[in-house]
Parts: sequence; structure tokens; C-alpha cells
Amino acid sequence: MGYYGSKQQADRFLVAGEKRRKAMHLLMQDVRTAYWRVVAAEKLGQSIRDTMAEAESALKASESAEASAMRSPLEPLRFQRQLLENLRMLELVEHELSSARVELSTLAALPAGSSFTVVEPQAQINTKWLDMNPADMELQAVVNNPDMRESLYNARIDTSYRWSMSWFIFSEVMFFGAFFSALWWARAHSVPMLGSLDNALLWPDFKAVWPTAAAGVTASPAGIIEPFQTMTPFWLPTINTALLLSSGVTLTIAHHALLENKRDTTIKFMWLTVLLGVVFLFVQGYEYAHAYSDMNLKLSSGVYGSTFYMLTGFHGFHVFLGMLMLLVITLRLQKGHFTADKHFGFEGAAWYWHFVDVVWLGLYILVYWM
Repeated sequence: MGYYGSKQQADRFLVAGEKRRKAMHLLMQDVRTAYWRVVAAEKLGQSIRDTMAEAESALKASESAEASAMRSPLEPLRFQRQLLENLRMLELVEHELSSARVELSTLAALPAGSSFTVVEPQAQINTKWLDMNPADMELQAVVNNPDMRESLYNARIDTSYRWSMSWFIFSEVMFFGAFFSALWWARAHSVPMLGSLDNALLWPDFKAVWPTAAAGVTASPAGIIEPFQTMTPFWLPTINTALLLSSGVTLTIAHHALLENKRDTTIKFMWLTVLLGVVFLFVQGYEYAHAYSDMNLKLSSGVYGSTFYMLTGFHGFHVFLGMLMLLVITLRLQKGHFTADKHFGFEGAAWYWHFVDVVWLGLYILVYWM
């Protein structure tokens, strides 16, 4: 596991700890609330029942007074209505308080039907924290808040992902830089050196030209390479250039659509990007078949053939990997993954695809035009 992987694992451990702390805090809060509801139910239960009995007695007395016509008919009716509303409210309070025992039993994971009693604590509640000034209270609340700390750790994980992807792409830049340097060295130093007077006795028919093929003569030592034709930029490489540049545009449109929470538009342009990548690979496959069969251009066709196939072949392999990345991201988008605020998986694949685009532009100029 690398440096950034280790940091991510450490931050994930801290995130899990904050989630556990938050769950424990919520559980303790629920237990305290249920406990005090049970205490209130036991202290107020008898008072509520006595009050309900008095209200029922007053209701019967009111009905008797109404029957004997001792008062105006409207006055007893208003009184009865008020008593009925009070009785309903008292019943609701009694039911809510009685349900607290069931809730406390569930939170404490007691067996069903268990009988228990609660004792009201006699100790004084610690109010020392109330002596803090509001600024210190706010600071302590923010520092100790599990959600805030979890978001901090998640931000660090996101940053480490970005650094990891950046270093990976940098290593790929060095990889292709080595191939481009090899191509430049062969053209600027190796081939001219082989055509110098120092090597004229060894290979008298060698011509120091680039590409390493001349009319009627193969520019290779001892004539061991069959004559071949070189690949021109028209039209297959140019078509592939247009395909890759178009895929970069569609991918950018998809990214902006995701930032605007337009998921359907994002998915549509992602599928279009994947399709353009697949078409690129098919065109390159056709180009290889044409070069091998019609132009006699092979991997063994001297330094030109080897650098041509190594550069274009490795780039095609990277296009294939990038296309698979985008395909996975598209399928995840269809499942509802990624949001406008959190979508580094999408961004990482997009970075890689744009890197593939840029490498192809350099390859297109150096290999096909120069």
C-alpha cells in the first residue's frame, strides 16, 4: 500500500470512529429522553388519573344540571364540550407517557414483557458548562461535532484521491515522454550516426533518411528489413484525431451537466463519449490491418516500424482503459451514483481521458506529420 493509500485508510478509520461516536451520542440522547419520560409518567400518572376522574364527575354533574333545567341549556353544553376536550388531551398525555416505558425497554434491549422500575437521580445536574461564554460554547460544539469532524476527514480522503490520480497521470506522462524521446533520439542521432563515414564500410548501402525507407532502398543495416511504405496523416489518423477531440468535448459537456444536476443529459453525453472511444479503437484496428497487409509496415520494419507500433499501440491500449473507465462511470451514473458536489470518480476518469487526448495530439504530429 502506498503513501496516499495509507493516509486514506487512516482517515477512513477516523471517519468510522466519528460515525460510531455519533451513533453512541444519539443512542444516549434517546435513552435519556425516554428515561425522563418514564420518570414523568410515574410522578404525574396518578395526578392525571385523579384529574380525569374529577373531569368525568364534573361532566356527569353538568349533565344532571342540564336534565333538571337548573341552568340555561347553552351553558352546560359549553361546559361539557370543554370537559370533553380536556379529557381527550389528558388521555393523549397518559398514552404518551405510558409508551415511554416501552421505548426505554426497547432502547435498553430488555426482553419483551420485562418489568423494571426507574429511580429519579438525587444528584444535582452539572451546570458548569453554562458558565462558558457563547463564543467558547460555539467553538466547542463545532470542534466536537461528529458530522463536522467526519466531513473534515472525508475532505482529506478526497484530497488524497486527487493527489494519487495526479501522480498516476504524471507517471503516464513520463511513460509516453520516454517513447517520444526515443523517437526523437532515433531521428536526430541514431539514424544520422549510422549514415556517417564511420559506418560506411559496415553498411555501404545505408541511407540516413527519415522515415527509414527510401525509394528502391530500405534504410536498414545490411538490408535485413523488407521495403515498406510509411503511414501518412490522411485519412485514418486524421479521422481518429477528430473522434478523440470530439469525445473530449462531449465529456466536458457531460461534466458541466452533472454540476448542474442534469443527470439525464450527463448520461446521454457519457454514452456518446464511450461510443466515440469504441469507434476510435475500430478505426485504429483497421489502420493496423491496412498498414500490415497493404503497406508492408510491420513491427519489424526497422526503428520506424517499431516506434510507430509501440507509440500508437500503447496509446490505443490507454484509450481502451479510459473507455472502460468511462463505461463504468456511466453505468454508475445510471444507478444514481455521484452528485454535483461529490463525484471525484467521474473527475478522475475525465482527467485520464483528457490526458489520452493530449498525448494523441503530440503523437499525431510527431508520428504522422514529421
